[in-house]
Amino acid sequence: EQGVAIGFNTMRTDAGARSIGLGYYTGYNKAGHDAICIGSHAGNDNCGERSICIGRGAGNKSTNNYVNNIFIGTDAGKTLISGFDRYNIIGIGTNAGNQDPKRNSINIGYSAGYVDSGKNSINIGQYSSYAGGNHSSCIVLNAQIDTALNPQGPNRLYIKPIRNETTTAGLTQLYYNSTTGEITHA
Repeated sequence: EQGVAIGFNTMRTDAGARSIGLGYYTGYNKAGHDAICIGSHAGNDNCGERSICIGRGAGNKSTNNYVNNIFIGTDAGKTLISGFDRYNIIGIGTNAGNQDPKRNSINIGYSAGYVDSGKNSINIGQYSSYAGGNHSSCIVLNAQIDTALNPQGPNRLYIKPIRNETTTAGLTQLYYNSTTGEITHA
């Protein structure tokens, strides 16, 4: 039940069974069982059990109850605060799910779900749910350039941009709030 540790201070304090660490200070404080940490400071302060942290600072400062997560990219999933909602999280891209994402959230793109993405949420695109507000069960799709799109409450869908169409023949009705990016139907 040995792990593999390659690099300066890699998995120095507590290496979990069957864990892999590769890089400078990778999995330094603790690497959970079956964890994979690759890159400088990846999983540095607690790479959770059955978690994957790849990239400089990915999963860097994580604490208890942090399992089954995937963080790929510089500072993806960098800070998970202690609690019971820190599992089954995906963060792919620089700063994706950077600060305290909640369980079952998916954050893909530069700074997607950057701060406090809510549980059961999907955030795709640059700055999608950048300041998430911990709103659960939201879907945020953002293709705007250098502009954040943040949910304003739970159980909502946000998409930007959407093309303005003046011909309505054969189209179903959706209502779109051009200010918030929220889509609703009636």
